[in-house]
Amino acid sequence: MKSNAPNLAKALGSFLPEGIAKEDLSEILEYASLRGSLLYEQAKELLAADPEEALLTAEEWRLLLPSRTAKSMAWEDRLFILREGELFEMPNIIIRLVKDALETAMWRTDEMLKRIFQEMGDPAWNSIPQIFASIAKRASGNTVSAASITKACLDFGFSNKADWLIAELKGIGAISPKLSSPADVMKAASPLYELNPSLIALTLSKGTNL
Repeated sequence: MKSNAPNLAKALGSFLPEGIAKEDLSEILEYASLRGSLLYEQAKELLAADPEEALLTAEEWRLLLPSRTAKSMAWEDRLFILREGELFEMPNIIIRLVKDALETAMWRTDEMLKRIFQEMGDPAWNSIPQIFASIAKRASGNTVSAASITKACLDFGFSNKADWLIAELKGIGAISPKLSSPADVMKAASPLYELNPSLIALTLSKGTNL
C-alpha cells in the first residue's frame, strides 16, 4: 500500500517549527493512526534508526502520549521512556486529524472538532471550533482555567455548557488536567487544564480561528 506520509508531513509543516524532521514524524504517526498506538520498537523499525527525536517531538506536541504514568492519566504524569515494550498512544482527535491529513495534506482542527461534536449529537457542533479558539486565546503558557472555559462558553451564549464541554474535550484529547501545581490552582481559584499544542498552534501563531 502506498504511503501518504508526504501529505502528512506537509500538514505538520503548517504548525511545527523548522528544523523538525517532519518526514520521520509522519512515518510513525501514520502507523500509529491505524492502530491508535505504537511500540518503541515499531517506531525504531519504521525509521530504521533511533526514533528518539521523532518520539520526543510527538510527545512534546501531544501527538503521541506515553502509556506509562507516574500517578494519573494526565499528560503531565506520563513517563517518557525509550526502550522496547514502551507503548505510545495517540489521542482520539489526533487519530482523526492524522487520517484526514494523509488525504488532504492539511491540518484541519476546525473540521475535526465539528465532525466529532456533530457525531456526539451536540446541537452546538458548528460553534465548537470558535469556542475552542476563544479558549486557546485565553490560555497562558498553554494552560487555561475552568473559569476561562466557562467565560468562553458564555461569550457564545452557552451558560450551562462548560462542565460538559470540559469532559468531552478531555475525552478526545484536546485538554488534560494540570495537577502538579496546587499554588497555581489556588491562584486561579479554578481547576487548570493543559491545551493540546498541536490543536492551537495555528490559532496562536496566525491569529485565525481553528
